[in-house]
Order: sequence, then structure tokens, then C-alpha cells
Amino acid sequence: MGKTWLIKKLQDRLADTVTATHVSGEVSDLDQFAAAPLTALRGPRRSDGVPTVISGSSGLRHVLADLNSVNDLWHINHYKNRLREYYGPKGAQLARVVLDILAVSDRPIRFDELGDKVAARNPDLWVTRDDLLELLDKLRRDHYTTREGNADRMSSLILARIWRHLQRLS
Repeated sequence: MGKTWLIKKLQDRLADTVTATHVSGEVSDLDQFAAAPLTALRGPRRSDGVPTVISGSSGLRHVLADLNSVNDLWHINHYKNRLREYYGPKGAQLARVVLDILAVSDRPIRFDELGDKVAARNPDLWVTRDDLLELLDKLRRDHYTTREGNADRMSSLILARIWRHLQRLS
């Protein structure tokens, strides 16, 4: 079946096969793609029908390059700002460390390995096993991460890219 189902859902939302095909190459679930970017994709088009906002061989590269837009079309600051408000100072600090680790990983990271990486990256941050379990549960419920067995990863490739951009990670 491949990504045919996703292209169909995107076609329904965008009323456009060309854009749906390009976007489907960058996302694995329609929920990963917010309403504001969908609006941008309905904008000006190249002669081949591809929206100018995603023109180029790397799909959403142009949209993602404009993450610092004054208009904050993607509402990306929300991802970072809400951590302190909802998780508290220590929880936000730990969440940023965990999200930094997950955002640069090309695979899900096992719980024990993640704990080791958190400790290595920030030795002054005292974290118990229960603290990390609670945080991962919150991040999953807030759609930052997804659990795969005993491992965790960012909930979407787009969110991982946004987080890497926000945190200036490679």
C-alpha cells in the first residue's frame, strides 16, 4: 500500500495531487502536518504545479529554511516556550536535553541508552529513572515523542528538523 493512503488524505486536504505527493515524502502521518503550513501550500505555484514554498528536490526544505519567519507560520516557538510553562524549570531543562538527543538520532533510542546519554550530556542534571519515565510519558502525551517498544523517538521528521533548527543542532 505504501504511502498511497497519505497522498489521498493530503489530496483531500490540499485539493492538489502534486503538492500531496511532495509533502508525503516528508511526513508519515497527516497529523504531523499543521493547518498553517497547509495554508501556505495553497499559495503561488511554479509552472509544473509545485507550490513555490516547497520547490526544490528536498521537498519542504524551503519551508523549513524559513523557520525564523517574523510571522512564525509554523508556530515553532510554541514547541520550546511551552516546556517551561508546563514542565517547570527542571522539567523543561531535562526535556530540552532529551529532545536534543532524540532530534539528532536517526533511530529510536532505548530507555537505558537515553538515560546514559542524558547523564553524559548534562552531568549536573540529577535525574532518577522515575523522573525520566515521567518526562517521556509527558513528552509522548504532548506529541513531542513516540514510543516504539522500549525505545523513544521524535514523533515526526518535521518536528525533529524544527527542534534541531531551534536548538542549533547538527
